[in-house]
Amino acid sequence: MKHFILFHNILLAYIISKFRKSIFNLPNYNLDTFIEFSYSWNALGIQIKPVQIKEEIKELLVMLAKIKPKFILEIGTAYRGPLFLFSRVADTNAIIISIE
Repeated sequence: MKHFILFHNILLAYIISKFRKSIFNLPNYNLDTFIEFSYSWNALGIQIKPVQIKEEIKELLVMLAKIKPKFILEIGTAYRGPLFLFSRVADTNAIIISIE
């Protein structure tokens, strides 16, 4: 069991590291870039692809970017795509909670 936990932690650290590096390598920081990134990112089969239609999620993000919410509650996480996108438009000190 210890070996499985160690492997899981190493794998998780690798995926998080790959995700962070991918974000920093984006050509520019705008909604379209983040949306495309969220629909295409993949590390060892782990994805953050939203299940929403791109145009619909973009409309929501544009509205949220205008108000810079300080609190976001996402219910039904699925692939974590909207969670990532919400973090891009929320206030820098926002509290973001995701419940599966």
